[in-house]
Amino acid sequence: MVLVIGQGLKVVIDEGFTKGQEHLLDQTLATLAALIAALGVLTWFRVYNVYWIGARFTADLRRRVYDHLVTLSPGFYEEARTGEVSSRVTNDVTLIEAVMGGTLLYALRMAITMVGCAAMLLVTSVKLTVLALAAMPLVLLPIGLLGLRVRRRRLHPRGRDPARDPHGAGLHA
Repeated sequence: MVLVIGQGLKVVIDEGFTKGQEHLLDQTLATLAALIAALGVLTWFRVYNVYWIGARFTADLRRRVYDHLVTLSPGFYEEARTGEVSSRVTNDVTLIEAVMGGTLLYALRMAITMVGCAAMLLVTSVKLTVLALAAMPLVLLPIGLLGLRVRRRRLHPRGRDPARDPHGAGLHA
């Protein structure tokens, strides 16, 4: 729907300003304003439903995990640190909530938008589409490499080996 707004602006400029047809300009701007209002309402519904579904999913997941923790033998709790178990459960469920609640759906929406943009660009200019797609790896490759480098430094500060780090051990350390 966001891509339609760009086409609406094109019609406003081409039909309203260039040809000097005031009635078309008024009509097109009114339609464009209605589309923007509809986009706002649909966005609100999308965000509300995504967060509601994410909250329900997280509540169900937490209930199932805690129900499972209650069924574990006392021997498990003798070996494992209780604080670490609860901390890991809380952190893992929070991470899943973040991925399910926003990140995954945002990535999907952006992928669909990117395909729509490429299709609109292809209709507009084949040569420009080929140039943009050819330049994409040149732009994305350095970004990906820099991201890997930052992630590596964040996970292993000052060259510390996680296998030898006594604080990085697992649940049963």
